[in-house]
Amino acid sequence: MQTIIDKVKAVLNNKFLFLLSTTLTLALLGCSNDIEEKETLRPVRYIEIKALNDTFSRSYPGVSNSGTQADLSFRVASNLTELTTRLGQIVKKGSVVAALDNSDATLSYDKEVANLKNTEVQLDTARSHLYRIKGLYEDDNVALNEYESAKNNHANAKAAFETQTRVVHLHQRQLGYYKLHAPIDGIISAINVDQNEEIQTGQVILTIQALGDIEINVGLPEQVIPLIKNDLAVDVTFSSFPNKIYKGKVSEFSYAANEETSTYPVTITLLTQDSSLRPGMSANVTFSLPNKAEKTTVLTPSHTVLEEAGQHFVFTVTPAAEDTGIIHKKKVVTGDMSSNGIQVTQGLTVGELAITAGLEQLSEGMKVKLLTPLK
Repeated sequence: MQTIIDKVKAVLNNKFLFLLSTTLTLALLGCSNDIEEKETLRPVRYIEIKALNDTFSRSYPGVSNSGTQADLSFRVASNLTELTTRLGQIVKKGSVVAALDNSDATLSYDKEVANLKNTEVQLDTARSHLYRIKGLYEDDNVALNEYESAKNNHANAKAAFETQTRVVHLHQRQLGYYKLHAPIDGIISAINVDQNEEIQTGQVILTIQALGDIEINVGLPEQVIPLIKNDLAVDVTFSSFPNKIYKGKVSEFSYAANEETSTYPVTITLLTQDSSLRPGMSANVTFSLPNKAEKTTVLTPSHTVLEEAGQHFVFTVTPAAEDTGIIHKKKVVTGDMSSNGIQVTQGLTVGELAITAGLEQLSEGMKVKLLTPLK
């Protein structure tokens, strides 16, 4: 009897162990499935697609140049006897900066002054003679022809005096050609000759640039130049002063492209002058340009756009329950690129969510876990 009871207990124990083992196995399998399900949900970050602004920014490198510059030359040829300036010297408007030997011109001037005095004496004599003859004629003491002759002599003497006066003034003005005067307040930026050098007419002697009067020369590509207008506001920074932003405006832009660079020259005038700025400094000019795109155009970060077989596409996500989402692979048509992102003209709408990282591991219909969106 005891043997039968022991056998029953053994059978019951085996069944209990079997049930317990089965229950534990099923529980473990359930946990494993939960773990596997969680592992398949790849976490992703996303950003909301924005509408394209009315304007967009583009930046281009440029070089500073003097806004006011004067290349000085003589109108006559002679030997350079005075060079009163040095490179980098600040000069005032009207000050003498160079002079030529004017000895020959002075002799000519003195000669013409002497001739003027002779014609003046002749004029005085003719005038006195005319007054005397006129009185005699009025008293019927001389004939009419003698009176007419006196008037003609006076007229000729007067004409000769006036002509000689103009000659003297001409020589006097020419004497001024032998000195160079600074036309502006500025700094001597170049000296091209040495003292005692023989100077030719029109030869550039030196260059004066206005202090603080700086312009920026920049070349723009053909895609941008149609958007450029006079007085368009810009921001300018210099590599020498990276933390300071200068306000400027477009003052000139070329109709034709530069043959060497295939860009269109544009001149920027700074609205505030700064004596610390000098010609030749590297600058960066930021243009705020009007957006000519259609209203359907949106903006997305450039790293959200991938290329495959010549086609561009963006991975978007549709939110689902409990911070999950479904991935969609959308073909898009892109437009211009700027520092703010890339334009998408077809394929996306405002408010859609674009995946920003790990794009190579995504696929159409994939379920993912949504992380905090990027701002």
